[in-house]
Amino acid sequence: MPSFPKVQETTAEYNDIKEIWTDFINSIKEFAETVADAKDMKPEVVEAREYGVKECAEVAKSCFTPEVIKAWGFLDTNVRNHVVQEYAKGIGDALGVDLKGIVWTDFPNDEGFTYGENKGDGYLYLNVEMLTNPAFLMHVVDTVAHETRHQLQLEAIDNPSKYPIDEASIREWEVGRNVYTPELPTAYDPWGYTYNPMETDARYFGEAMVRELTKDLITNA
Repeated sequence: MPSFPKVQETTAEYNDIKEIWTDFINSIKEFAETVADAKDMKPEVVEAREYGVKECAEVAKSCFTPEVIKAWGFLDTNVRNHVVQEYAKGIGDALGVDLKGIVWTDFPNDEGFTYGENKGDGYLYLNVEMLTNPAFLMHVVDTVAHETRHQLQLEAIDNPSKYPIDEASIREWEVGRNVYTPELPTAYDPWGYTYNPMETDARYFGEAMVRELTKDLITNA
């Protein structure tokens, strides 16, 4: 039988070294777990066009159920206002913006119908006729999302690290804001209103809410 070396007696010095080594190993493990957690927590960067569409579409469907849409023409304006305010809040929360609410406003009609505007102060200024006239229901769905999207754009320009949106899109919005010239004809000024990147993005987003909402209505009819 082979003979083995005599087992050395454990000493206090050996125990100290063992504890130090164990602590080191544990600290490495903790660091690795922290890095992994941080990686998991970091949101994936997405192209701006699709940011928040799915989540906000669910908000639209929860606020404007088939029952609410069917009864819209018979609802009191206070009830309509409550539904629209909740919709705006849900869209704002889903996009992660500082949305304070809706202010219903009388817009002059001398230059055409104005659905709404965003002044960058956290409020949505919407044409009150969309609230009082039930025929404007889908315009409400569209405009609330459209103007809230402008709030996202403005906040992303000022604080791009806040949102998991690609830098190229945010830069495009920034340039669009700096040269925003809605008073000039679109045909002669492609960075004016209609083709301004802030508007093309907001239009797509607002219309996506209507599309997703009505698609379900048609499918489930």
